[in-house]
Amino acid sequence: MNAQLDNPCATPDGPTADQAGAYSYSDEIPTLENFTPVVFNVFFWGINKSDGTSQYPLTENTVLSAVSKLNIQFNPFGIFFKYYGMDFFDSDTYYIIDRGLGELDGGPNDPGVYVYAASNNYKKADAFNIYVPYSTEGFAGAAELKNKVNIAINGFSLINSYSLLSHEIGHCFNLGHTFDGFRSPDPYCEHVTRDETDPDYNAALRGDRITDTAAVPDFKNEHFWELIDLGYTYQQALAMYIPYKYVDPVTYEYTGTGTDCLDPPVDYDISPTDVKNTMGYGPAAPPYAKKFTTGQKIRIHESIEIDYFGEFGTATTTFAALYEPYKGSYPPYYPHPQPWPMPMFQPGFTYDFIECCCEYIQPAAYGDLTFSVDPSHVVKHVDKFMTIYSSIYHPNHSAIVIHEIDQAFGTSSYQKCYDNYQTPPVLGGRVVRFNDNIFNENVTITPKDSTEITDPHLIENLDTGLYKIETNYGNGVDEETVIYKTGN
Repeated sequence: MNAQLDNPCATPDGPTADQAGAYSYSDEIPTLENFTPVVFNVFFWGINKSDGTSQYPLTENTVLSAVSKLNIQFNPFGIFFKYYGMDFFDSDTYYIIDRGLGELDGGPNDPGVYVYAASNNYKKADAFNIYVPYSTEGFAGAAELKNKVNIAINGFSLINSYSLLSHEIGHCFNLGHTFDGFRSPDPYCEHVTRDETDPDYNAALRGDRITDTAAVPDFKNEHFWELIDLGYTYQQALAMYIPYKYVDPVTYEYTGTGTDCLDPPVDYDISPTDVKNTMGYGPAAPPYAKKFTTGQKIRIHESIEIDYFGEFGTATTTFAALYEPYKGSYPPYYPHPQPWPMPMFQPGFTYDFIECCCEYIQPAAYGDLTFSVDPSHVVKHVDKFMTIYSSIYHPNHSAIVIHEIDQAFGTSSYQKCYDNYQTPPVLGGRVVRFNDNIFNENVTITPKDSTEITDPHLIENLDTGLYKIETNYGNGVDEETVIYKTGN
């Protein structure tokens, strides 16, 4: 098989025309601010070999990091993701997904990973499903189809890229590549002008149909297509081309001489921000440097409302879910048994755990605001960039503030007060009498149940002598008290 141009994304186009009247094509901030924030569940599937092994197995830390990156990218415009869990399935076929063999989207001899997963119950109907093979051939990530909620992305990219998963989620929300149609002839390519009074203005109709993204080329492969236009064969151009040849790797300035398809052509007007758009093929950039434009954010929200295939609605959850731990539980008393699986919260949010009162043995229900808080006393602060995930738990005597949610709704909210002063239950114990009134082996041991060992008259009912009273607590702690009874 001849070598093929290797692109990071393999998302198919899906429905090519927008539904009439469905999209506003706005790029105005007030329009964006009118949308209601929304939360989606996201579930991860690690794909192992048929024997259950993987050269690089998917881990909880990896998927938590991925969800964190999504929230940091999407939260500023009201899109939130709840980590819904992870699981594995075993398949030699999909351990390395080869697009050319039909293992991604399907072919004559293969249903493709999405159909295979769905037909074998490796799909959550109420979540975005992220399939993570060890590796891929011919792509790094792909959405199943625009307006659907399934994605395949290789493990290396899930770990190391700060933008590829966001890029594929963008496709799920019906965003195109910023360079869509850049090789098409007039009138099918996107024109450079952004002057709506210009007869050549077509930003809402061509390219990615986003009015505040510039008309741009495929930055990664522009030189390849330049060589093709010069008469080189596909294989010659593939061997000769320089990826990202016309992008300065430091400043992200576009250094090429590309034009749109008008006659006469108009030179591209490209800024470093355009190069670093999440939906382009720009070179690697610093963490979180790649962004969506206002117009892209609006189209995302409009696509969610349209819900072309009916999959967005079923994948949504409540904001209350973000105040629930993804694993662990709340101790019923303190000190609690060790080790205890504490209530752990997903990274990617800015948390303040604020002192609260009073007496919630388990956290207050979401929306129950009858407890009091002291906002000046932050029991625990967690930054959204925190990478020590074991430290993100809900401490006792505190309520939860998630600042990104407050910012999305323009409010201040304290939720889920947990204020537990319960002590461990007494399970029982025993009274040890030293018969010689010195510490030796000559003892009489009397077991006591929980009522007897806590009897307030226990000591006064003992005969004169040397005793050790042992109390056993439900947290695994044994308390010993030595007394010398001399009289009542």
